[in-house]
Amino acid sequence: MKYILGIVNIGLMLLNISFNLNAQSTFTTITIESTPNNTKDGMISDFGPEKNMNFGNHKQIIASRLNKNSVNYVQRSLFKFDLSDLPPNCRIMAADLFLYAYDSLGYGNHLPTNGNAKFDFATILEDWEENTVTWENQPKIDTNLVDRQNAPTTITQNYINNPITSLIRNMYSEPSKYFGIMMKLRTEINTKKSKFFFSSD
Repeated sequence: MKYILGIVNIGLMLLNISFNLNAQSTFTTITIESTPNNTKDGMISDFGPEKNMNFGNHKQIIASRLNKNSVNYVQRSLFKFDLSDLPPNCRIMAADLFLYAYDSLGYGNHLPTNGNAKFDFATILEDWEENTVTWENQPKIDTNLVDRQNAPTTITQNYINNPITSLIRNMYSEPSKYFGIMMKLRTEINTKKSKFFFSSD
């Protein structure tokens, strides 16, 4: 974890947190650059045999409804930043998530670029492990504790300064109750749609 966002690696998830201590008027901003050491993340899929497969080392975090071999399936992603370096009893003023599009030939583009591809960040209510989580054992989420995101306008749109303050405040203040964030499509039926971003791997 380091102070103040300067030159960063594009291709990581980033979290900016602004906080103050003891109701001070000034605040400090820290940036967490996701790595396998300070962020756990994983993708889960309900496609046939993939329901019981673990994708904890996947290169992308994905929210999608796609089609493979004429079978429709859904993918979701989970992630959790290590907040232990935040000082105790601090007041979180803002928390912004930076996601960078994963673009590859034939795989990894956002679809479609219209209002049908909105997605959400939902609060996870049960503990989970990066190397064991699957579709079948995925943790419960609170659909009321959600930050909603708009659909992309381009196939490689980065999502910069996404405010997720309430979710991070919950995880910081009650770490035994809130266990990270699930990224999922708002509507996981009907048309083909997807979001692909770099993970911490």
